[in-house]
Amino acid sequence: MVSRPTPVNSVLREHLQTLTEAARLHDRATDLVRSALPADLADHCRGAVVSADEVTLYVDSPAWATRLRYLAPSLLLQLAAADIGVRHCRIRVLPSGDRTEVVRPPSPPLPVTAATAAAIDSAAATAEPSDLAAALRRLARTLARRQPTA
Repeated sequence: MVSRPTPVNSVLREHLQTLTEAARLHDRATDLVRSALPADLADHCRGAVVSADEVTLYVDSPAWATRLRYLAPSLLLQLAAADIGVRHCRIRVLPSGDRTEVVRPPSPPLPVTAATAAAIDSAAATAEPSDLAAALRRLARTLARRQPTA
C-alpha cells in the first residue's frame, strides 16, 4: 500500500507551534526573573532561555553577571514556584548592540636602549641561578644585538 506524503503545511504548523510554545516559556521566565530582581539589575537582564532542567540568563555586562550569580539560588526557587522546573542556572554576558567599541591604534613600541639591555643583564646577575636568571640573560643578549651600531 502506498502512503501519502505529509503535507508541508502540517509539518510547518507543528514546528511553528513548538517554537511558539518555547518562545512563550522564555518570555514567561524572563518576566518572572526580572520581577524577582532588584530594579537596577532587572534593567540589565536581557532574557531567560529555558531548556530541559536549566535556565540560561543573559545580562549585558560581566559586572551585572557577577551580581546575578549571587541571586541565582533564589531565582531558581522563584521559577520552581511558578512551575518552571529548572535545577541549574547559567549566566551569560550578551552585550547590547548599541555600544560601539573604541578601536585605538596600537601604541608604538618603546625604544630599547643599550642601557635597558644592561639593566636586564644586571638583574639577571643578581637573581639566583634559576630559569628566570637564564631567561633574563637571553633577553639582555637579544636586546643588545638589536642595538644599532654607530
